[in-house]
Amino acid sequence: MTSDRTYKGSIIATVLLSVLAYAYAEYSVAAYSDSPLGLAGLAIPAIALGWWLTEGRVRLTWPGWLTYIAVAAIITRGVTRAIDQGVDIAVFCEFLTLILVYKVWDHRHSRDHGQILTLCAFLAIGSILTGTSLLLGLMLAALVPLLLASVMMYQVRPDDRFALAPRSIATDPGRPRLRRAFTVSLVLLWIGSVLVFIYFPREIGFGAFGRWGQGLTTGFADRVELGRAGLISESLETVLELELRDGLDRALGGEGQVYYLRGAVLEDYRRDTGTWVRSDRRDISEIDLNPVRPTWVLSDISNSRSAPEQKITQTITLFDPSAGPLFSIWRPMDVTFLTQTGRLVAHITTLTMQRPQSSGPFRYTVTSFRGNEFRSRIRFSRDASFDSEVVREIAARVLSERQIATDADTRPVEDDARAASAIEDYLRTSFSYTLDIQAPPRGMDPIDWFLSTERRGHCEYFASAMTAMCRSVGVDARVITGYIATEWDPDARKYIVRQSNAHAWVEARGAGGVWRTYDPTPPAELRRAHQPPQDLASCLKRLFYSAENRWATGVVGYDEAARRNLVGAGAPIITWIESKMRAVSEARTPRAAREARAELRRLLLMGSGTLMALVAVLLVAPRALRWLLRHIPRASGGAARAQTIPGLGFYPDLLRALDRRGLSKPPGRPPLLHSQLISAAHPALAASVSRIAALYYRAAFGARPLSDQERAEAENLVRRIARSGDDAQPIPPAPPFSDGAAHA
Repeated sequence: MTSDRTYKGSIIATVLLSVLAYAYAEYSVAAYSDSPLGLAGLAIPAIALGWWLTEGRVRLTWPGWLTYIAVAAIITRGVTRAIDQGVDIAVFCEFLTLILVYKVWDHRHSRDHGQILTLCAFLAIGSILTGTSLLLGLMLAALVPLLLASVMMYQVRPDDRFALAPRSIATDPGRPRLRRAFTVSLVLLWIGSVLVFIYFPREIGFGAFGRWGQGLTTGFADRVELGRAGLISESLETVLELELRDGLDRALGGEGQVYYLRGAVLEDYRRDTGTWVRSDRRDISEIDLNPVRPTWVLSDISNSRSAPEQKITQTITLFDPSAGPLFSIWRPMDVTFLTQTGRLVAHITTLTMQRPQSSGPFRYTVTSFRGNEFRSRIRFSRDASFDSEVVREIAARVLSERQIATDADTRPVEDDARAASAIEDYLRTSFSYTLDIQAPPRGMDPIDWFLSTERRGHCEYFASAMTAMCRSVGVDARVITGYIATEWDPDARKYIVRQSNAHAWVEARGAGGVWRTYDPTPPAELRRAHQPPQDLASCLKRLFYSAENRWATGVVGYDEAARRNLVGAGAPIITWIESKMRAVSEARTPRAAREARAELRRLLLMGSGTLMALVAVLLVAPRALRWLLRHIPRASGGAARAQTIPGLGFYPDLLRALDRRGLSKPPGRPPLLHSQLISAAHPALAASVSRIAALYYRAAFGARPLSDQERAEAENLVRRIARSGDDAQPIPPAPPFSDGAAHA
């Protein structure tokens, strides 16, 4: 593949991957309802077609008037969406995607490639701010090095007058120097990213860009819509993890044990649409939970009246970071935020809770009371009713068969629980469970149709029918939606709750105003429906969702507590940086905000200066070292040794004298051998060099220092070599050494 094909292939791969990453991020949070992948998904084939037409053999060029129309349409679309929905990440990224499609269809110069790569970088940032799934993380991990390589090849590509001129890196993208530069840059980028991820808190700045990071949608619904036909699909996507302990701190849970986690209470039934919705009562209380006050007491149950065995503490990790319900076992007494702070909204009558939006998986604990001896302080009436003759007749027949009074005025209040149990048993034994439901005839109420004609349905039909039947005979009841925890993980000793565990059941009120839980769905069918499938595809899906959960808790949900567990809390500089960043985000007055921003500005300047100095040292130091090695004379091995032994200063002088005469000795050649090689042309000079070499060997390797006479002799020979010509006569040689040191 040529360099040009490599460069252009890298750019189009970057464009497609960035758009695909954003498309998946939008899909994972269900931001678009019209298309599975939204507008970003539709842009992928448009980009591929545009690149083929403009970079292939066709070389399509747009006319100017068509360019103006396209730009005007994109701007109009962006302004319209911003007016309708406000400026948020989704609107901004849609605008970027449209601009990217336009640039792919209308690019002529290298500067257009630079703009395309810039749009890809912003789209990658938008993907990060939109989704948090594992697959998106893998896409971005592949996109970062691809984007970096494209930018580096763009910088060194002189294909027209707008490109930057190459400097020290070869223009061929395949050359080793460019590959080395890319590798070093990528390693530095990943190291810096890991350090920033580990040492800086996750909560700073959260929410500054609107609602983002919606995470995974759950199977929970805060309304029940009956009458729709179709097959209900089941997802193995994990919603939450549940750990249980009793009031004595003993672990609870196990295989075969089931727990109901309520999320919404639906009390109003609209017969015109067949829909159960929340009551419009305004019994709402709000409070800000923070590290100083992380717990809120919800219920009026006295601790002195409830034994520890009747308390159950639930530690729940929700993997959907968007605002929504807090799930708990009935009856919740108090709630504590473990990983986040924010405003908790509680419905006092139904004891349901709404959490704030979080920056990752949301973790909290709820303490519930499981005893039935609690008596409500709120007075309640027994005039509950349901406007349906079909429902009333069937409920009355069921109670009559159990010898229970159907009239609430004559029935003892203690028999209300018996009436609810009778209705529950009737539905369990006389109706069948199915996920493939048909629609009722036009104009017929779905509950009437289920009880009188169809006699088969899913959990929402069973819960709706029981609630309607109880109300028709004066027993107050309501539909509950949430999850049931059935899948036990024996290794982690916790429950794994998936989307397929979404469920609807009933709470009915008996003597003393106590709400009790009833589930009219046939138990055998309920266990079968919520038992995890064991086929290969389901096992692979569970493995993927398990990895997704680990990603959500270990990466997306990496918070301050996790950081301190990993690196400790003893890094003063990190603690100081965190305090300054938190001061900016938590400033309460304009003056405090200005002071905090000034401190943060000084911090950023100091950090930038340190980073620039470090980069300068890394870039300049190798060049300076190479310059010194080139320009500072390097002594040979013998000269260096002579400089370390006293009395051998004549040897470097000899080498310099030979250099001036044009008879330089190579660094690796012994001096005696050098004298033999020059003896043919310079016999007298060779004799003097041989004598000096013998004296040098004697002192350097013979471990015997030279006498004053021998040192003077060597120095005299060096001076004669330096000032004499080829006819210089050597002095008579000294007697040979007895230890044989004077040999090469």
